[in-house]
Amino acid sequence: MSNRAYDRDSLLEKYFDGECIHNPFGRKIKCDKFHAINFLIQSTASDIFLRGAIKVNKLLKAKKTKIAGLIHDSMLIDFSNEDKHLLPEIIKTFQNTDFGTFKVNKSIGLNFGNMMEIK
Repeated sequence: MSNRAYDRDSLLEKYFDGECIHNPFGRKIKCDKFHAINFLIQSTASDIFLRGAIKVNKLLKAKKTKIAGLIHDSMLIDFSNEDKHLLPEIIKTFQNTDFGTFKVNKSIGLNFGNMMEIK
């Protein structure tokens, strides 16, 4: 028995139709069998991240704090001092996904080049 964290054959059977991978969110990506698992994982992770960003954006509607940008798997938020009380709610909103609760790393700084992780 393999020590893999997943059953590759079961995933291919469920999400690969021979020409495309279909991720759990309905995204369809043309690929070969060799790349199918990679595309499944990456597209699913991307969709989880983007769905979280959309939820946070809705939470911030009519607030001074705004999402400044998305970079790979990082969301940059331009925080207004008056909205700092929202940080725990933003974190909770972002980390709760269709696949469970994910850990969220947080950093703060006056600019992108001088960020420090916060606990």
